[in-house]
Amino acid sequence: MIICAGESLIDMVSFKGEPEYTPHVGGSNFNSAIALGRLGADSCYFGAISNDNYGKLIEDSLKNSNVIDEFIIKTNRPTTLAYADVVNGIAEYTFVDEHSAGRMLDKASLKPFLSRVMKAKALLVGGISLQAEPCGSSWQWLVEQISGHLPIYFDANIRPDFIEVKNDYVNRFKKLTSKVDIIKISEEDYRYLFGAQDFKEVSKEWLKNGVKLVILTLGGDGSKVIFDGGKEVYVKSKQVEVVDTIAAGVDVELRKDLWKIVNVLKSKGVTIILTTHYIEEAEELADRIGVISNGELLLVEKKAHLMETLGKKQLIVELKESLSKVPSSLDKHNIEISEDGMHISYTYIVKDEETDMSEVLQEITNSGLHIKDLKIVQSSLEDIFVDLVKEK
Repeated sequence: MIICAGESLIDMVSFKGEPEYTPHVGGSNFNSAIALGRLGADSCYFGAISNDNYGKLIEDSLKNSNVIDEFIIKTNRPTTLAYADVVNGIAEYTFVDEHSAGRMLDKASLKPFLSRVMKAKALLVGGISLQAEPCGSSWQWLVEQISGHLPIYFDANIRPDFIEVKNDYVNRFKKLTSKVDIIKISEEDYRYLFGAQDFKEVSKEWLKNGVKLVILTLGGDGSKVIFDGGKEVYVKSKQVEVVDTIAAGVDVELRKDLWKIVNVLKSKGVTIILTTHYIEEAEELADRIGVISNGELLLVEKKAHLMETLGKKQLIVELKESLSKVPSSLDKHNIEISEDGMHISYTYIVKDEETDMSEVLQEITNSGLHIKDLKIVQSSLEDIFVDLVKEK
């Protein structure tokens, strides 16, 4: 069991020019719990959730992602709102957090959970829940109580708007270096806290204090991992193009042009993540397909293998004369007849090696039906998607 402890909130998102804000569940530690749950881990979210409508959205999201709810603290205080105005692809946040469910969390609310937390496999803390007050002091207290009983992962994830007195938070950060096992911090957050101080020297102090692993994220340049008294491993980031076409509103010609651009990037070895509700687009562009339904990842599979194992083919025979009933000699093949009686069809699974189409065709011919034309139709990725979702 992995516990992700801290804030959950609602991101109220508005893109430039939009008159309204759209609510989206979020929060650093909350998102980690969601990700772990969707990956199949025993994931728990530990934090305060409001009884208001936004709190209901948060709880529903956790439930849909298979996150265990036994560490949730319900309260009538309001949900934290983060108004995000997206300008030129960059989100600018304004927080509404006074007297919120997460911010007002106290030690008394956390204390009943101590013994159960100690039995967990690992604990994730950090984010704004360790920056704002009074919740910051409460979560620090919990970390101090359970330190040494399980691995603790501390993700700084600084939001300066929540830090009222910077020196106080820096002191808290330093104290936590003797209580946690892993520290993750971005280059930007490190500069905010420690200015021009040499990272190598400062991180050595953290390791001396008991930290086992320090992860420094470098944005597009990758990440650096420091361990064992100062040894370093550098991991270069891989370029990924994220293409989101939901509600893009492009015409057919422009869509084809966009597809060409994506294929050019693929030919250059660029990894592309495409999110789309347009299944034909996924069938055209993707090498691997992931199907998500109600927040659950149903499968991830190579497209060719998916089409082969779950795909179907249909033999459609056009008749010269209308038919009222399928001949009894064809009953074993589950032949279907169209409403107007002018077509019969036989559906079979592509991977079924026992299907002998020559035998089926021969029996249709021998049945005395007068055939005008015939064709075989392959099921599309959209057909497979619909079947998967229905089964779920």
